[in-house]
Amino acid sequence: MTARPYHRRLGSSYCVRALTLGMVLMSAAAQAKESDEKTAHVVRTAHPIVRMVSQVITGVGTYGQDAQTQRSISSGTAVEVIAIHVAPGEQVRRQQGLLTVAADPNAYLVYQQALSARTLANAELERLTTQQRDHLATVTQVETAAKALFDADAGVDAARRLGSGSVTEELRAPVDGIVTAINTFTGDRPAAGSALVTLSPLTLTRVTVGVEPGAQRLLHTGDHASLRTVPASQQDISAHVVVVGASLDKETRLVPITLAIDEAANKGLLPGAMVEARIKTVPVKALTVPRASLVKDEQGFGVFEIVAGKAHRIPVALLIDDGPTVSVLGTLDPARTIVTTGAYELEDGTTVTEPAS
Repeated sequence: MTARPYHRRLGSSYCVRALTLGMVLMSAAAQAKESDEKTAHVVRTAHPIVRMVSQVITGVGTYGQDAQTQRSISSGTAVEVIAIHVAPGEQVRRQQGLLTVAADPNAYLVYQQALSARTLANAELERLTTQQRDHLATVTQVETAAKALFDADAGVDAARRLGSGSVTEELRAPVDGIVTAINTFTGDRPAAGSALVTLSPLTLTRVTVGVEPGAQRLLHTGDHASLRTVPASQQDISAHVVVVGASLDKETRLVPITLAIDEAANKGLLPGAMVEARIKTVPVKALTVPRASLVKDEQGFGVFEIVAGKAHRIPVALLIDDGPTVSVLGTLDPARTIVTTGAYELEDGTTVTEPAS
């Protein structure tokens, strides 16, 4: 029997070993796959749904407290308060008397001096005019006297406008409204320009509410809002956002949002009433998922997305909680499935499988 060459025997042995190694590797892979299948978490899945959603931001405030709508009643000069004719919360008509005040003695003296100056200036003009006809005064002297009378008239008018033209004066309401504050007492001598009475017009068109810090970033001018008294006692009043605050209110620590009321008549909504505003934000594209798919941990909210049989945690921001479903913002791929049942048992990279149907 002829012996085979050495290189043929070597090649045959190599092929056997390679075949054996391949079978071992295939067996190991099969065992690993079988092990993964045994250790894989059984979950249920679904596809996220893309839809346009709006968030509702809630704010609270007091109707009639917006600084742009308040009317302040004051005197142009220092006065003494003689009588107060109204009370806080009282409804008043336009031109109704609110306070009776007496002119400050010094201011009244200024007015009397202005009257005296005008009387003298008028007499001087008449004298020089007569002398001019007799050629005893020049044209320049008459013109100078006329200028002095004009200045004296201006001084009297200014004193009268400052409220010192009479011993007593009645301050009246400039509009129909509600007395929201009386800032003086009988016998007081407030300084010139001091706010004595504050009115809220009956035809208010604005209201300011406070929202939680951070919520203002979702609001824009023109966003629709609905107002209702607290506790709710009437139908909603339509409004829209006109100013989004950029700082915190010092007292409430909320961000002020100014709303313009769309309705001309604010039925049943009285100044001073506590109101709640529900502001609807501009629609944005979001993903709606079952609530059971949402997980929360120290990293915040997340949803497990399945890629090649493994669950990967995708961070999301909760936008709307509708109960059975939630709308979120994130980088979820709508073409991929997400874990809807068993999400809290998973970690990033966990192998998952669905139950056989």
